[in-house]
Amino acid sequence: MVTMFRNVVSTDRKMNSDQKKVNSYVVSEFDKYQRILKDAGLSNVFRNNIELIFDKCKTDIVFRQADITVWLDCSKTKAANIITAMKKAGIIEPVKGFGLGRYRFIEVE
Repeated sequence: MVTMFRNVVSTDRKMNSDQKKVNSYVVSEFDKYQRILKDAGLSNVFRNNIELIFDKCKTDIVFRQADITVWLDCSKTKAANIITAMKKAGIIEPVKGFGLGRYRFIEVE
């Protein structure tokens, strides 16, 4: 008698809280911003850095240039360039009541 075993592979993977399953594809919350950033002509390096920033604060947390320098371990100039790129793309807005130079990601649907 020959016994055959069948390998069963599960394609479901655990998703973190900012991902959802759409038509069997895992879509991150940041994917909505990727299209906007690409349309604005931002390079992959800029988009990756912006995604790292988004992962730190989402749309809830107010951030500033100094936060970006810490999160990305980069210079003030690089952080300022990233903020300028995000403003150009229209994905961040200034926040009042926290002092100058405070921003928040806009809600994208």
